[in-house]
Amino acid sequence: MLHNRTSDQISQAIDAHGRWRLALRRAINTGHLGKSVQEVGDSHACALGTWLHGPDIDAAMRDTPTWRVIDRLHCEFHLASGEIAQLIEQGRLAEAEALLVGDWLAKSNCLLTALAKWQGDLAPS
Repeated sequence: MLHNRTSDQISQAIDAHGRWRLALRRAINTGHLGKSVQEVGDSHACALGTWLHGPDIDAAMRDTPTWRVIDRLHCEFHLASGEIAQLIEQGRLAEAEALLVGDWLAKSNCLLTALAKWQGDLAPS
């Protein structure tokens, strides 16, 4: 049951972080994000961060290499997202675009791949 709930949470995280690309793209196109730079850059403010550091993840799971990698990748994802948000706020939209299709996309793909792997590892054999 715990594995099913964890797998569901991972699916939700994959969906939510996939939608970030669309939100950032829209923000670059309009010049307005609708969230503060601090909120976008805070890896604990989103549902995945809240879940990763909340009571549903026990200390034993937090001590696994997989959890530590995902936490690190998630932090890197939010740092890059915060950089894009700051560029948008400053009106530096071409730079925000370059970061989105470069470093941000690479970080996003690494996070999504790690989440999918974790989900696969939890699947019953």
